[in-house]
Amino acid sequence: MVIISDVDEGENENNSSQEFEDETDPHEALEFLPFVGKVFSTPDDAFDFYNDYALLKGFSIRRRSHYKSKAGDVSSILFTCSNDGICKREKEASKARLEGAHERTPEKDRPSTRTGCKARLRIKFEDDIWKVSIFYDVHNHPLVTSPSKVRSLRSQRSMSPEVIQTIKSMSAQNIERAKIHEYLKVRKGVKKSLKFKRKDVSNVIASENRRMVGIDVESSLVYFQKKKEEDAEFFYDVEIDESGRLKNIFWVDGRARRAFQEFGDVVTFDTTYQTNKYALCNFMLFAILCNLEML
Repeated sequence: MVIISDVDEGENENNSSQEFEDETDPHEALEFLPFVGKVFSTPDDAFDFYNDYALLKGFSIRRRSHYKSKAGDVSSILFTCSNDGICKREKEASKARLEGAHERTPEKDRPSTRTGCKARLRIKFEDDIWKVSIFYDVHNHPLVTSPSKVRSLRSQRSMSPEVIQTIKSMSAQNIERAKIHEYLKVRKGVKKSLKFKRKDVSNVIASENRRMVGIDVESSLVYFQKKKEEDAEFFYDVEIDESGRLKNIFWVDGRARRAFQEFGDVVTFDTTYQTNKYALCNFMLFAILCNLEML
């Protein structure tokens, strides 16, 4: 039997509507109401729709399972409240108690969010379209009524591939993380509508920096070797620290060496000082002078 209902606690429903009143028009909110028979072009569209509904109601969702047809194609997908099911750790603890396993050191008691909630939405692929076949909207746990807290729930803290690429591109231009986050909020139109925090922006940048470790250095050395093949007077050298990490890079081309022989002086303009991610000068005047004299 399919049950379609509002929040099981009237008090939570009232609080939720008050909290979101300043952000969502009641008539617009009706567009977020799921119902059996609603159609979607893709499973991702269905997930985003149910997640937006969860944002209004005050819970988080996850993709629990899917079923395949005899042809091997996915024919049904189930989305559930994140409180669905029972924590595996609790199952193991219950089993240990039944078996009388008291000899082991007890694990730290960490609260679980799994309450066996049955709220769910299932979509099925029929007639070349995805349709809602089951929508059960009764939760067995309190819903989150604070807009700031509901946006901290796992499924609500999400980023689209386009947003992630924007963050990476802006970070590559040495734009501060706080300014990136502010830009994304302004671009969204409504500051409270972002589904991620500044910390999530920092996590994307940190992940990209870890991925790029060694790549930028390797690409620089490849470029220097190419320049040396093109310019016989081109010279470069690298300095490695005790940990085997790159410490300094020095390079000079033939034109700069000839200019030094004529004028005996060097003038540099480093516009990236204290703005790049390494917070280092690209050129050190005394190092250039010393290395040129040694060549």
